[in-house]
Formats: sequence, C-alpha cells, structure tokens
Amino acid sequence: MKTGRNKLISWMVIFILMVVSISFSASAWLPISKDASASSLREGVGLDSQLANSSSAVKAEPASSSENFVMKSSINGLTAEVTQVDLNPDAPTVSVCADVPTIADWLPQFSAAYNGQSVGVLGWMLLDPNNTTYQEKHRCYLVMLSTEHLGSKKTSGTLILSLDYFETSIPERLPLDLIAKAKERLKDLGIDFEVQDVPHGQNYIFTKKPDFYSEAEAFQKVREALKDTVYGPWVFRIDLNQK
Repeated sequence: MKTGRNKLISWMVIFILMVVSISFSASAWLPISKDASASSLREGVGLDSQLANSSSAVKAEPASSSENFVMKSSINGLTAEVTQVDLNPDAPTVSVCADVPTIADWLPQFSAAYNGQSVGVLGWMLLDPNNTTYQEKHRCYLVMLSTEHLGSKKTSGTLILSLDYFETSIPERLPLDLIAKAKERLKDLGIDFEVQDVPHGQNYIFTKKPDFYSEAEAFQKVREALKDTVYGPWVFRIDLNQK
C-alpha cells in the first residue's frame, strides 16, 4: 500500500514539473495584441529619441494566446505589419510583412532599439514557402536581431523596430534601360559612364567626372543612381511587458 502511494506521489511531481517547464518555454514567444497600433515617426530622428517621444505602445498578450495578432503602419500607400515577436534568448526575431511598389527585387533595411539601446540587425530572410514572392507586391521577412541586449529569458521593456527604407538590388549585368536611367540621373552631377562586360559582371568606365569626385565617390554615385529607393520609416513600438 505504501509502495502504491509513493508511485502516485512520484507521478504527481513529474506532472507538475512538466507543466512548469512548458509554461516557462512558452514565455519566450510574444504575439502582438489585436489592439496594437504603430506610430510612423519623423525621418532623421534616432531610435532613442523616437522611443522617448512616441506615445503609441503595442501591448503584448500573454504567451498562452493562440491568435494571430498584427500591428500595422502605412506610409504613402504602402503598409508594413509586424505579425510575430519571438524572444528566443539565443536567436530573437521579428516577423514583418510589407507592401512593395512593384514586383522588382526590393531589399528592406531595418534598424532596432531595446530600452533605449541600439540593437544590431544581423540580417533578414525572405519568407517564401511557395516560391511565389516575386510575383506579388506583398512580402514577408524574418528579421534576426543581436542577442547583445535581448539575450535574456526575462526580456521586458520596449523594443522598437524600424523598417527604414526599401531599395532595389543591382543586377550582375545591367540592362540597357537601367543604364539609361542612371545616366539621366547623373547628368546634374556632371558624371557620365560606360559599361564594359567582364567575366561574372561588368566594369564602369567614367567618360566624364568632376575633379572634386574621387573614383570611389563617383562609383558610389553610379551605384546610387542604379537603385530605386522608397523611404519610410515604418516604426513599431512594441511593449514586451507581459500581463
């Protein structure tokens, strides 16, 4: 009889430990509240200043919630949205979906801050499970953040994520229409160039360049002229404090 009672107590202890373990691991995932709002803050203002001046906060629901929450921000007809915040202490990430102007290869540029401290953005990954993204003008990204300030199992406070701008990629071999567009953009700077094909790419040869531009500076101007850019920023202020 005593042996049966001891076994029952042992199973009860194991069950309690399993529940505690599941609850602890779930606390690293924070979906965004359905009532969330986003503030689009001024260009040229640092993230620390934005954090101090922004009055709009996003409330994080308890980790037990299973709903898909979204917070949105729209600028110039383009909408960006944060759909999930994953506070894994080894690899914190934020999932972001956004409209882009065309089906071209638009590259997003992100920045972040946590409790007033700059957080490194390690990179991003395009989420395209059906391999159809480049047929659509709405794309989703997994943004990977540094663990320098976020690598804690008890993360709390405020995370600001900013989608600063989009820019188009530069193809390895430039089409003639893109070369012509870049040349037109560079006229007012007094820069002109030709393109020479080489193995695995192309070289730019300057046919006209003001003396006050170095080769490196002129090259950078050409690179800028070859890109299209759409500026935000789309800024999301996320309250990480759980209820």
